[in-house]
Amino acid sequence: MLFNLVQELEIEVATGTFLKQSQVKIISAQASPRVQGKTEVTLYLVPLGETFDKMTAVLIYDRFWQKKVLINRSLFRDYDVITVHYPGIVIYFCFMQPVFDHFCYFISHMQIS
Repeated sequence: MLFNLVQELEIEVATGTFLKQSQVKIISAQASPRVQGKTEVTLYLVPLGETFDKMTAVLIYDRFWQKKVLINRSLFRDYDVITVHYPGIVIYFCFMQPVFDHFCYFISHMQIS
């Protein structure tokens, strides 16, 4: 994924999660070791305050798992969610542990076609 697409993906994710672009941080984007031809992207979603309130956290979690975070298909094609992690929310199919356990970040790990 090219550098200019990173910013575009941040905009798309921010729009799809009702956050500001400054709250979406792409931490890594690399070729998927699981699926050839896909890119694995790790995102941090950062609350404006100390934490996301429970309703916002559940809304964001559900939007990722239900693939309601719409991204520009002409640029990124489709995506699959690998993990979503946030303190206090049950994690399903978690392949990754949070890097900063003591911060209240959402961590989303996606594969983009």
